[in-house]
Amino acid sequence: MHHAQADGRNVEGSAVSREPFGGLTEAELDAIATRAARKAFDIMYAEVGKSVLKKLAWLTGVVVIGLALWLIGKDSLPIK
Repeated sequence: MHHAQADGRNVEGSAVSREPFGGLTEAELDAIATRAARKAFDIMYAEVGKSVLKKLAWLTGVVVIGLALWLIGKDSLPIK
């Protein structure tokens, strides 16, 4: 078994040959890149969706409170 040193040589002194990208094929690299891109977009869309839902919740709350205050002002909402 050969152990690589920090300078890229193995213990016996000959250079360690390294395949670019760990020896992955172009198809494997494309599959990894595609999967990473899909995951990034999924995360982005989830965050956008959360943001939109929070804004809709705030808007709904403001509308409900405003409607309640308006109805109270017109004495249309019976409050004891």
